[in-house]
Amino acid sequence: MKMMITAREVAAMYGVSLPTVWRWNKIGVIPKGRKLGGKVLWNLPQIEAHLSEPAT
Repeated sequence: MKMMITAREVAAMYGVSLPTVWRWNKIGVIPKGRKLGGKVLWNLPQIEAHLSEPAT
């Protein structure tokens, strides 16, 4: 199973645009991505857990 995902995959999961993912990452709306090998990647289990949290 894939553990790290790209910004494009995060955008698809949330149903938002890439600029929104980058903005949310910067202001802390979503779990922070990590820079690995020159790319920013997100931990899939963290994103899935965040998606399953009730909206406030």
